[in-house]
Amino acid sequence: MQELTGLTSIASGPPEVLHSSASLPWSGFLLERHLTHPGERQLSHTDRHVITLLCSKQSIGEHLTLQGMFAPFSKKAGAITVLPAGPVLPVRIRTAAQHIHCGLDDAFVQRIANEMDRSPSTMPHSQTMHDNVISRLLKLLETEMLTGGETGILYAESLAQALTVRYLSLNENSDQAIARQISPLPQAILRRVKEYMEEHLQNNLSLDELARETNYSRGYFLRMFRAAAGKTPHQYLTERRIERAKSMLQDAEETSLINIAARCGFSSQSHMTRVFREQIGVTPSAFKRMP
Repeated sequence: MQELTGLTSIASGPPEVLHSSASLPWSGFLLERHLTHPGERQLSHTDRHVITLLCSKQSIGEHLTLQGMFAPFSKKAGAITVLPAGPVLPVRIRTAAQHIHCGLDDAFVQRIANEMDRSPSTMPHSQTMHDNVISRLLKLLETEMLTGGETGILYAESLAQALTVRYLSLNENSDQAIARQISPLPQAILRRVKEYMEEHLQNNLSLDELARETNYSRGYFLRMFRAAAGKTPHQYLTERRIERAKSMLQDAEETSLINIAARCGFSSQSHMTRVFREQIGVTPSAFKRMP
C-alpha cells in the first residue's frame, strides 16, 4: 500500500492509491482514486484543500467533533466531502470504500479566489453534501487521468478551474453567488487568440498560455472567450484540430494517420480516431475513403 504524499485522506487508513495524476503535467491540483480500509486515523494536517467523492455504496464510521467527542456518520454513494487546508481531525472507519480525491494547492485556490467576480466572504469549511456539479467535474477529471491526460492540459486545467470556483462558492448564498454579467472578449483580442491557437495547433496548449495572449486572468479569459465565441477554448481548439485533420485526410499524398494526429495536436492516433468519430460520425480512415 502507498501513502499519498501531500494529500491527506479524510478517512482512516492509510489509503491505497489505485490511480494518480502525479505523473501528468498538471500544476496546482492532484487527482487520485483511493481505497480506504477500516481502522483509525490520528490527528494530522493537510497543506491542500481536499474534495472527495464517495464512489462505493456507503461509508460508515465515527469522526471526532470540535467538542472532543466521537460522533457516528454514514455516507451514501455520491457524497461530497470537502476539507480545507489545515488540521485533519481523527476518524474511525468501519467499512472499506473507494473515493475520488482531488487536492488543490492553497496557492492555486487563492489565485482563483482573487480572480473571481465576487471574492468569497469566507473560505469553505469541512462539510459533507451532495453536489452534482462537483461530482461531474471530479468524474470528468478522473476519466482524463485514466486516459493519461490524452485530451490535453487545457481541458484538465479548465475542469480544475471550474471545480475550484464551485468549491469556493459553497458557503455563499444564492444572491452572493450570482456573478456579474461577463463581457465578451473584444473582437481584436479574440482574433489574436484564435490565430495563436491556429499557429500552435499541434502543441499541448495550456490555459495560462492562452490567457497571456489576452492580458486577462485565467478565469476571466475562460468566461470572456465563451461569451464571445459561444464555446469554451477547448471546444474551439478541438473543432480546429478536426478541421485540419479533415483537410489533411483529403490530401492524397498524406497517408499516415499517426502523422496527421501529431500535426493536428492529438495525443495519439487512437485519440484522434475517438474524437473524430464523436464529432464527424465516422473514423478518419472511413472519411479518407469517402469520394
